Amino acid sequence: MSLLDDWVEFCEGKRDFDKSHFLPLFHGSLNDDDLREIYQFFPQADLLSERMKRFQAAKKARKERSIVPVSSSQIMDLAAADMSAKSSILAELGEEELARFAGENKPSLTTDRNAFDYVACSDWPNGEKHVVVGDYVDEQMLLPNKQGFALFEALYGAANSYDIQYFLAAPLIKSDVDFVPYFELWSAGSDVALAEDSILVFTDETLFSQS
Repeated sequence: MSLLDDWVEFCEGKRDFDKSHFLPLFHGSLNDDDLREIYQFFPQADLLSERMKRFQAAKKARKERSIVPVSSSQIMDLAAADMSAKSSILAELGEEELARFAGENKPSLTTDRNAFDYVACSDWPNGEKHVVVGDYVDEQMLLPNKQGFALFEALYGAANSYDIQYFLAAPLIKSDVDFVPYFELWSAGSDVALAEDSILVFTDETLFSQS
């Protein structure tokens, strides 16, 4: 049996698996019929499928190193918009200092991958931002059941990114927070991390089309 078969039987209650079993559910090539089969158990199936198709196209462009570059100003605007959205979550949960960093710090471009990774992997403030936003998303799940948690696990596995997971799962989250800016930033070959004195932005130009 395939992983997709396992998923259908799991959602129908015929078999039981740990949610980690479905971490690679969205790996590889999935067509429209596959997506319909995966999402048929969720009332937001059409919205979920639409986002997954956008993700698949962006992932393909990254893999093929065929991203069309966008301007630095657009990248900075997307990074600021993403952090502004996250700032609203941090403020709602009473994380005033983190909310101030995310809402008031200015984006800063870097071409130094090591410098970016140092900030991105730091426990404070970027790591703590991820923890708080993750807690918020978990609390706002529309379907906090076995199928919902398994789908969230699979959506994380699509790119091994919680920020991409939030974009893909947004139709299942009771929130007006906009998770699109991060996805558009990622689609443009960039990433963002929160520092105490800046919003650090890195663009991987090796992903750009050379034509």
